Amino acid sequence: MKIYSKTAAIALILLLLAGGAGILLVASNFLTGYIRGQHENYFINLAGSFSRNVASAVVSKDTYSLNMFIRDISMSPGVLYVAISNEEGRVIAQSDAAIVNKLSDAPVTGWNVLSRDVLARRTSLNGEKVTDISVPLNIMDEYWGMIRIGVSDAGVEKNLVVLRIIIIVFGVSMLLITLSYVSLFPNTIIIPILKFVFDGATGEEKRKFTRILVNKDVDFNTTSGITGKGKLTDLSTSGAKLSVDDDIQPGEKVTLSLSLTGNENKKWMPSCSIQWRTLKGGINTYGIQFDHVNLIERMQITEFLNRMRVQQDEWIKEKLAIK
Repeated sequence: MKIYSKTAAIALILLLLAGGAGILLVASNFLTGYIRGQHENYFINLAGSFSRNVASAVVSKDTYSLNMFIRDISMSPGVLYVAISNEEGRVIAQSDAAIVNKLSDAPVTGWNVLSRDVLARRTSLNGEKVTDISVPLNIMDEYWGMIRIGVSDAGVEKNLVVLRIIIIVFGVSMLLITLSYVSLFPNTIIIPILKFVFDGATGEEKRKFTRILVNKDVDFNTTSGITGKGKLTDLSTSGAKLSVDDDIQPGEKVTLSLSLTGNENKKWMPSCSIQWRTLKGGINTYGIQFDHVNLIERMQITEFLNRMRVQQDEWIKEKLAIK
């Protein structure tokens, strides 16, 4: 088996780690945006509902009802302030005059009265992160003013910290598990990927019809109990030709036993299906197809075919040189 450099293996591991870190970062950003979006949408819907309910109290100039509405919404978890202003921007009701006075010095950036859009922005108030939500107050489908609600982001930020800790712990755990698995079973991950990267495309679609004439001794046995020796020729990653003296019936399964790595103590024993049969000179030749070939076995076949191709090319060059 080809030996790949430690530098290449380390580079591959670092690349896999970088890819894993990138996936976790994307997942973290997605979940962060989702949680913050849900937080904003909840209070935007709350403000919209408040806008519809408070319209009658605004028209009748019912100060008591306005204050009761504001007190009710102010008791919602996380709400810091509520303010109702008319079209000129004058505040007619609020939950906390001190806070609202500060807000009057910081008008809502980007508020468009004509578009009547809902605007949510992140700001800070007394050192605390706040989501400032502004919704239009419409009376009889006419723009009358604006309702402004400030919501603390402390609860959301706490949840995001917990989420990031969970993602980091998960990432570190997966890293340790992956490194342990790779160190114990490198042939299942590192070697196949290195083969794919450095040996070029190894897909079956590019090798299926690449056959090399070989003359490989093999042992075989069939489902009917026939055992013997034969020759394996015309080999590819999908099948081969098997020449034997015995008569194997079509439809039988054949199990081969051969070495692809040069180590006779380590045999490859693929299960095969008979596809066709010819008889020439008393020798039966069968077209066989490998039933189940995993990635590592395909790699070994490819290496074997490459060695045979090199040997054949050298033999041809020698013959041409002699002539």
